[in-house]
Amino acid sequence: MKKNLFLLAMFSAYCLSGFTQTQSQTRTASYLNNLNNFRQVFGDQNYPKAKAQQVEADDGVYASTSKLTGINDSAGTFRSNSVSSLALQGFGFSIPDGATIENITVRIKRFKKGGPSVGDQILSLMQRYQCGPGVVCRYGKYWTYQDTYPGKIYPDAETEYVFSQSGGGNDGGFNHDEAYLWTPALVNHDFFGVRIDNYVPIGRGSVSIYYDLVEVTVEYSLPAPGSN
Repeated sequence: MKKNLFLLAMFSAYCLSGFTQTQSQTRTASYLNNLNNFRQVFGDQNYPKAKAQQVEADDGVYASTSKLTGINDSAGTFRSNSVSSLALQGFGFSIPDGATIENITVRIKRFKKGGPSVGDQILSLMQRYQCGPGVVCRYGKYWTYQDTYPGKIYPDAETEYVFSQSGGGNDGGFNHDEAYLWTPALVNHDFFGVRIDNYVPIGRGSVSIYYDLVEVTVEYSLPAPGSN
C-alpha cells in the first residue's frame, strides 16, 4: 500500500512539474510620437501637443490631434492636414526570455469632436515606427478600414474598446493572411508599440480625435519550476 502511495505521489509530482505558469504584465507608453527625435524626423503627425502622460490613465486628461479637415466624400482630394498618426512606444515590458507570448491586448478609450465622420485607417501593434523609407514596421494582427469591428468609427462620447490578438498566428497583416510570432525580445524592445492612423474625415468642417487611455497587456506562460 505504501509503495502504491509513493508511486502515486511521484506520478502526481511529475505531472504537476509539466504545468506552465501563466502571468501577465500591463503597461502604458513612455513616448508619444517622440522616441529618438521622432518629431524632428517625422513631424508631429498632427499631434502637436500630445504627450504619453496624457494617455497613461483613465482620468479625463486627453492627448488630441489638431483640427483635421474633412472632405466632401471619399473620392475627394487627400490632404495632409486631414490625417494623423499616433505612435506610442517605450512600454517597458520585462517578459522573461524563456516565456511564450500567449496574448496581447490593447485597451483604448477615445472619441472625436466635430462634424465629419472619422475612423481607423489602420490600427496595429508595431516593431518600430519605420523600417526604412516608406516602409512601416507594423506587425501581428491589423484592424483596418476594410474590416468591421467596434470602435472602427470614432464615437462622439468617450468609449472604451479592446483589441486582442494571439501571441502568434496566420491572420496577420493588412489582408489577415500573414504569419507572425511575438517573442519576449520583440515585446521588451523600446521600439515596440501601438500605431494608429486615421482615414481622411468625411463631411464638412473639421474634427479632432481624443485619447484618454492606451494600455497594453501581455499574457505569457513559463514552464513550471522543475519541469521535465
